[in-house]
Amino acid sequence: LDYEAVSAMPSKPYEQSAKLLIDLDGGIQDGEVVVEIGCGTGNSTIVFAESNPNFGRLICVEPSKDLLALARYKFDDRFARLPNWVKTGEEPSDPEKSKEFEKKVNEAKGYIENQRERVARLNAKVDFILGRSDGGLLPIASNVADRIYLSNVLHWLAFRDDGVLDKNYLEGAFEDFARVLKNGGKLLFNLSLQFDFEEEALNGRPLNSYQIVGHPFSTKFL
Repeated sequence: LDYEAVSAMPSKPYEQSAKLLIDLDGGIQDGEVVVEIGCGTGNSTIVFAESNPNFGRLICVEPSKDLLALARYKFDDRFARLPNWVKTGEEPSDPEKSKEFEKKVNEAKGYIENQRERVARLNAKVDFILGRSDGGLLPIASNVADRIYLSNVLHWLAFRDDGVLDKNYLEGAFEDFARVLKNGGKLLFNLSLQFDFEEEALNGRPLNSYQIVGHPFSTKFL
């Protein structure tokens, strides 16, 4: 719910991150097969699909059943029920906090329904796959992708299920990306400024590429 509420903010942070990735190299070309790693609830998926309606196919991989359920709800009429987790847990007992909770739920739902309307205007050829992308577990055939996108995802691929940072997982992911990409294919990724560089981002201090590479968060993976 928090993820969708943040996504619904006027700045649309996750959509903007996806747009920046597209702009890195001129965007998706006609007929291309695109793989999105860690599609979450489909917020960036919609941006990729809208950027060029003539793309060949978009293959989205996500390890969370709950997040994938919402992504499918947005894209596929066969999944026509809003997943229960969008409003789960006990509402706060404090009246003011309860109002805030209800407002967050309504904002998230409004954003989700708006996304469904956007998808309905597309003839989007999108496949959603439940699976892992780290440690060499990517469930996609070899030599199929023209490009692979990771929007605010890369850092998650370096952690084992027990939360321990393991560079072998990240190395295994890159080996799989190389396997899945066609000869001359492109791998494009970013890091999540909103969460991983929170202090700088919230204070409005933009980071250049050198600062990001040298940031303590980034150097953990080097």
